[in-house]
Amino acid sequence: MKKTVLNLILACCALVLASSANVFAAPVQEENLSGFVQTNTDVKTIVLTDAGENKVKVIKLIRDYLGIGLKEAHALVGETPAVIKENVPSKEAEKLAASLRELGAKVELKAGQPAEE
Repeated sequence: MKKTVLNLILACCALVLASSANVFAAPVQEENLSGFVQTNTDVKTIVLTDAGENKVKVIKLIRDYLGIGLKEAHALVGETPAVIKENVPSKEAEKLAASLRELGAKVELKAGQPAEE
């Protein structure tokens, strides 16, 4: 019985020492995690420089892409050069530019500013 009580006391002492070691341990330094923050710096501005001969199809494509009305899309295409959309991810911008070029429109992709969060 004495051994059991002694073992129990030793086990309690070990737990107390282990927990107090964590309290007196050196404080953990905060790491600089800014390198791990993902930022989207690869964005483009889509500029329509000329609608080409298929102006009606270009208007329809821009209308569908932006979700705007016929009047707004017609005004946008009629005022070239016109910024279609800013801060578009590169892959999406390339896809839209390719679709517009297939219709005969002239499009420029300019480096955009990343959207601030």
